[in-house]
Amino acid sequence: MSAACTTTFSGGMLGVNARVTVTPVANGLDAAVVLTGIPFYPKVAGRGKMRRRIVTVDEELGAFLAKLHVTILDIELRNDESEIELLVNLPVLRRQKVVLKRC
Repeated sequence: MSAACTTTFSGGMLGVNARVTVTPVANGLDAAVVLTGIPFYPKVAGRGKMRRRIVTVDEELGAFLAKLHVTILDIELRNDESEIELLVNLPVLRRQKVVLKRC
């Protein structure tokens, strides 16, 4: 991903949709995250970072994910930059891969 390029990806599973706008920075990626389709929560938004393959999210988004018992285990941007693959741990379903496609 070129240093000046901001790219948006979207996708989801089980009725929950994610829209992630990714901006490359010198030491990783920054992302604006919007989640929709979660029962009782019309829209949840926050920010995330990936530095050296370590993913962190802001306090509000992190607290929301923790309340739902959801953890992000890994994020991988495909070499051709067409998709982001998220590995998440979900209640009952355990580890699941969620693919977000470039818009």
